[in-house]
Amino acid sequence: MPRLIHSSPLARRLLPVTIGILSITAFLPSSASSVPSWCGRLLKFFIAPISQPVRGVANWLSPAEEPTDKSSAITNLELQVEQYRQLLLRAERDIDLYKQQIEDLQLGRQLNPDLPVRLMHAAVIGGSSDLASRLLWVKAGTSDGVEVNSVATVRGQQLLGRVVNADPRSCQVQPITSLQAGQIRGVVMLSDLVRGPECILEPKGDGTLVGPVEDLRQWPAGSAPPPDAVAGQPIHAKVGQVVRLQDERWPRSSQALFIGVVEKVEPAPNQQLRQIITVRPTMSLDRVSEVVIRFFSKDDVTEREGTR
Repeated sequence: MPRLIHSSPLARRLLPVTIGILSITAFLPSSASSVPSWCGRLLKFFIAPISQPVRGVANWLSPAEEPTDKSSAITNLELQVEQYRQLLLRAERDIDLYKQQIEDLQLGRQLNPDLPVRLMHAAVIGGSSDLASRLLWVKAGTSDGVEVNSVATVRGQQLLGRVVNADPRSCQVQPITSLQAGQIRGVVMLSDLVRGPECILEPKGDGTLVGPVEDLRQWPAGSAPPPDAVAGQPIHAKVGQVVRLQDERWPRSSQALFIGVVEKVEPAPNQQLRQIITVRPTMSLDRVSEVVIRFFSKDDVTEREGTR
């Protein structure tokens, strides 16, 4: 008859100790949970100075952006053109919103004024080990005016994500390509200034977003359909077209930012006439070294309210 294998004396002693600790912590008040958070902030204080150089070396060894032969002057001009294009698209969207707001006023609703937006460059000093969230640790916090839900971009053009956690000296940004970011709504641009069908995109965890395209059958006003367009047929998205943010859950100042470029177009499994598009941002969002955070300035809001 085989002998039973007995556990070691140390294991027998650790089990009741572990059960006792878990029983005690289960009845502790909620205020006691701030101790681990305080320890985490203390650890960040010591790690932050060395995290940025280490991440800088890693990005230098494996850059997020493709090398380019363009001169800095051409690059700056392209950025200026993109800025003016975004301003024009936002102005057109604002006109539609103002029309809707006028209708709302006629129904007795109040018109809410716009809040001013500030831009702040901040370095990325670390990243999350959780592959599902891929949170970026950014060197900007509440002492700088950054708050939860502030919008982060790359170079002010490419939408990166939103701030999900913030303390006085740093914050965490969740990229739109992380699995935990959830759905985001966009619009496929038929040309530089012509909006096409809307789309609902979800991150797939490989740096892309995938989702269905709206069944849009009427060409936007002021745009001429291509010669091969068939009347009554859906307006199809095409590889290479730009997708921009058009989501009411995001601040109005962030509308028309780049989500990415259409990389693949496929028919929907159950609806062959509906399209499923794969959109890839202009760079790897979890490997950027610097971000531009867009946030509301409380000082500007107070000053603006005082001038009314």
